[in-house]
Amino acid sequence: MLLTQFNYRGEVDKILLANAYVGSMASATVFFDRKGNLLVFIASKTRLKLSEVQKIINRMGMKAKLYLPPMGDVSYFNVLAREKFETTFPGKRITHPDDLAYYRTLVPYNPALIVIDEVKAGVINVFDSESENGWSGAVNLSYRRRHKATAKSAR
Repeated sequence: MLLTQFNYRGEVDKILLANAYVGSMASATVFFDRKGNLLVFIASKTRLKLSEVQKIINRMGMKAKLYLPPMGDVSYFNVLAREKFETTFPGKRITHPDDLAYYRTLVPYNPALIVIDEVKAGVINVFDSESENGWSGAVNLSYRRRHKATAKSAR
């Protein structure tokens, strides 16, 4: 896994799934970092867009907290979404940040590194062409990301 290309500084603690098939040409590695965060690294031999990575995460039975951009560039998805928007609608101005929501899903995202918020049904699924819905359980895991509690003043 090339985690340095995401400017990710955490250390892998435990690998739950290594190079599991999550599509015809894509594989995923699911792991915990030393801080207890659950992450998924997805790589494919073909091009992947953010929307395809989102579908993979959903079909794996997980909910994403954060899609880490390449090289830690926080503007990566927005800059490329803006370029796609301006190519599609030359001369049209972006009036609201939501104008780019669809175009963000079209941004290339391969490989991908995702911080997971929760495993929805307690099972991480992998692609299985022989199962009824194309996916089968691979790892049982009850996980919900720890959220920092924020104390608010009663005043």
